[in-house]
Amino acid sequence: MATAWGADEIWLGVWENNHRALAFYRRWGFQEVGEHVFKIGEQVDRDLILAKPLL
Repeated sequence: MATAWGADEIWLGVWENNHRALAFYRRWGFQEVGEHVFKIGEQVDRDLILAKPLL
């Protein structure tokens, strides 16, 4: 669907401590391209931003 919309890359965010999800996405060719820090109440968490080129 993303390719049909004209996208050449797909991005997603994954909580840095979700190791199973990170391993899954990396197996499918996603690479870390950045991070996003966010706060929920007093807790500060970090998502890793992953991207994968669409061919």
